[in-house]
Amino acid sequence: MRKKLLFVSDCLETCSDLIEEMTDRYEVKCFQDGAEALLYLRTETPPELVIVDPEIEGLADWELVRYLHSSKACRGIPIIIISERSFDENRHLYFRYGVMDYFRKPFLPGQLIDAVETLMVADPMERIF
Repeated sequence: MRKKLLFVSDCLETCSDLIEEMTDRYEVKCFQDGAEALLYLRTETPPELVIVDPEIEGLADWELVRYLHSSKACRGIPIIIISERSFDENRHLYFRYGVMDYFRKPFLPGQLIDAVETLMVADPMERIF
Protein backbone atom coordinates (compact mmCIF):
# COMPACT_ATOMS: atom_id res chain seq x y z
CA MET A 1 0.00 0.00 0.00
CA ARG A 2 1.32 3.44 -0.95
CA LYS A 3 1.82 6.10 1.70
CA LYS A 4 -0.75 8.89 1.77
CA LEU A 5 0.09 12.56 1.36
CA LEU A 6 -2.36 15.43 1.87
CA PHE A 7 -1.75 18.64 -0.15
CA VAL A 8 -3.84 21.65 0.94
CA SER A 9 -3.26 24.89 -0.93
CA ASP A 10 -4.80 27.47 -3.22
CA CYS A 11 -1.91 26.97 -5.67
CA LEU A 12 -2.87 23.45 -6.77
CA GLU A 13 -3.34 24.52 -10.39
CA THR A 14 0.14 26.01 -10.57
CA CYS A 15 1.52 22.92 -8.82
CA SER A 16 -0.05 20.40 -11.19
CA ASP A 17 3.32 19.06 -12.43
CA LEU A 18 4.55 18.75 -8.86
CA ILE A 19 1.38 16.94 -7.78
CA GLU A 20 1.58 14.63 -10.78
CA GLU A 21 5.15 13.68 -9.88
CA MET A 22 4.18 13.03 -6.25
CA THR A 23 1.17 10.97 -7.40
CA ASP A 24 3.58 8.60 -9.13
CA ARG A 25 5.06 7.78 -5.72
CA TYR A 26 2.29 8.35 -3.20
CA GLU A 27 -1.46 8.38 -2.82
CA VAL A 28 -2.03 12.14 -2.99
CA LYS A 29 -5.23 13.81 -1.83
CA CYS A 30 -5.53 17.51 -2.77
CA PHE A 31 -7.80 20.23 -1.44
CA GLN A 32 -8.13 23.91 -2.30
CA ASP A 33 -10.61 24.44 0.52
CA GLY A 34 -9.44 24.16 4.12
CA ALA A 35 -12.83 23.12 5.51
CA GLU A 36 -12.98 20.16 3.12
CA ALA A 37 -9.45 19.13 4.09
CA LEU A 38 -10.34 19.32 7.78
CA LEU A 39 -13.44 17.17 7.23
CA TYR A 40 -11.26 14.65 5.36
CA LEU A 41 -8.81 14.50 8.27
CA ARG A 42 -11.63 13.96 10.75
CA THR A 43 -13.27 11.13 8.79
CA GLU A 44 -10.54 9.27 6.88
CA THR A 45 -7.38 7.40 7.75
CA PRO A 46 -4.73 10.06 8.42
CA PRO A 47 -2.00 10.61 5.85
CA GLU A 48 1.69 10.09 6.54
CA LEU A 49 2.51 13.71 5.61
CA VAL A 50 0.66 17.02 5.11
CA ILE A 51 1.70 19.91 2.89
CA VAL A 52 -0.42 22.92 3.79
CA ASP A 53 -0.81 26.64 3.34
CA PRO A 54 -1.94 27.50 6.89
CA GLU A 55 -3.91 30.52 5.71
CA ILE A 56 -6.00 28.67 3.15
CA GLU A 57 -9.51 29.89 2.47
CA GLY A 58 -12.32 28.18 4.34
CA LEU A 59 -10.61 28.10 7.75
CA ALA A 60 -9.39 30.52 10.37
CA ASP A 61 -5.63 31.10 10.27
CA TRP A 62 -3.71 27.97 11.22
CA GLU A 63 -6.87 26.01 12.13
CA LEU A 64 -5.84 22.98 10.09
CA VAL A 65 -2.32 22.99 11.53
CA ARG A 66 -3.72 23.36 15.07
CA TYR A 67 -5.97 20.37 14.42
CA LEU A 68 -3.06 18.26 13.17
CA HIS A 69 -1.08 19.16 16.26
CA SER A 70 -3.84 18.50 18.79
CA SER A 71 -5.72 15.53 17.34
CA LYS A 72 -4.76 12.13 18.75
CA ALA A 73 -5.22 10.56 15.32
CA CYS A 74 -3.03 13.15 13.55
CA ARG A 75 -0.48 14.15 16.17
CA GLY A 76 3.01 13.39 14.92
CA ILE A 77 2.20 13.64 11.22
CA PRO A 78 4.99 15.68 9.61
CA ILE A 79 3.82 19.06 8.34
CA ILE A 80 5.39 21.05 5.52
CA ILE A 81 4.23 24.67 5.27
CA ILE A 82 3.98 26.52 1.98
CA SER A 83 3.22 30.21 2.42
CA GLU A 84 3.49 33.63 0.84
CA ARG A 85 4.71 35.00 4.18
CA SER A 86 8.34 35.10 5.15
CA PHE A 87 9.63 32.48 7.57
CA ASP A 88 10.19 35.09 10.28
CA GLU A 89 6.56 36.26 10.26
CA ASN A 90 5.34 32.95 11.69
CA ARG A 91 8.51 31.40 13.12
CA HIS A 92 6.94 31.02 16.57
CA LEU A 93 4.02 29.05 15.09
CA TYR A 94 6.31 26.70 13.17
CA PHE A 95 8.04 25.71 16.38
CA ARG A 96 4.84 25.60 18.40
CA TYR A 97 3.13 23.17 16.01
CA GLY A 98 6.13 21.01 15.11
CA VAL A 99 6.39 22.06 11.49
CA MET A 100 9.11 20.02 9.80
CA ASP A 101 9.82 22.25 6.80
CA TYR A 102 8.82 25.57 5.23
CA PHE A 103 8.69 26.80 1.63
CA ARG A 104 7.89 30.33 0.58
CA LYS A 105 5.75 30.73 -2.54
CA PRO A 106 6.83 30.57 -5.25
CA PHE A 107 9.07 27.63 -4.44
CA LEU A 108 11.17 25.21 -6.44
CA PRO A 109 9.21 21.99 -6.96
CA GLY A 110 12.33 19.84 -6.78
CA GLN A 111 13.15 21.12 -3.31
CA LEU A 112 9.66 20.35 -2.05
CA ILE A 113 9.82 16.84 -3.54
CA ASP A 114 13.17 16.29 -1.81
CA ALA A 115 11.66 17.37 1.52
CA VAL A 116 8.68 15.05 1.01
CA GLU A 117 10.99 12.14 0.15
CA THR A 118 13.12 12.75 3.24
CA LEU A 119 10.15 12.88 5.60
CA MET A 120 8.33 9.92 4.04
CA VAL A 121 11.27 7.56 4.48
CA ALA A 122 12.31 8.78 7.93
CA ASP A 123 11.53 6.56 10.88
CA PRO A 124 8.85 8.40 12.92
CA MET A 125 10.86 7.74 16.07
CA GLU A 126 13.79 9.65 14.58
CA ARG A 127 11.83 12.79 13.75
CA ILE A 128 12.42 15.81 15.91
CA PHE A 129 9.30 17.77 16.73
